[in-house]
Amino acid sequence: MDQIIADLQTLSITLKNARIPYMNRVAILGTWKTIPDDITEDVGQYVRQVVQRGDRIYTGGSPGAEHKAIIEALKWDDLAENIEIILPCPLSVYKSHLLKSALGHVINKGEADGLIKLLYSLQIRNRNCLKFMKASLVDNQSLTARNLAISDYVDEMIAFQINDSADMEICSLRARKREIPLKLLQYYR
Repeated sequence: MDQIIADLQTLSITLKNARIPYMNRVAILGTWKTIPDDITEDVGQYVRQVVQRGDRIYTGGSPGAEHKAIIEALKWDDLAENIEIILPCPLSVYKSHLLKSALGHVINKGEADGLIKLLYSLQIRNRNCLKFMKASLVDNQSLTARNLAISDYVDEMIAFQINDSADMEICSLRARKREIPLKLLQYYR
């Protein structure tokens, strides 16, 4: 019994003295839009870099760059232990909005269906990777609030802006104000 206590004390001291590396919190944000293959490749490249250096991904779960970022991150972290997705509202409300966006041709139907399936599967795979804000609907105000909440929480931001997306401009201004590393990739289509 004395040996077990001594071993536990040694383990306790070892754990207290261990230097656990800090994981940077990195936002991957993007314009709410279905993206072409070249942007998808860029998203994949940046997400791989973040994950391979051992940092944590924070994203909003929007169609386009954020959707592709989640898919890429899951290739390296299939349990989604280092991925956090912040939605502006409950998942059922978000699902309805994605389907409406597809009907209005803001995004394509395949993008909406794929993202919905992914988010519901993540709820089963690792319920803790999904966080829900308190908005009752998805609109510009709730999406901007979600993006700013992410921007205020992270240590670094990588933003994919298509055309003159105001949200990505607002987020990049917030990152500059906070003086955190920012990589703003701009695409004009």
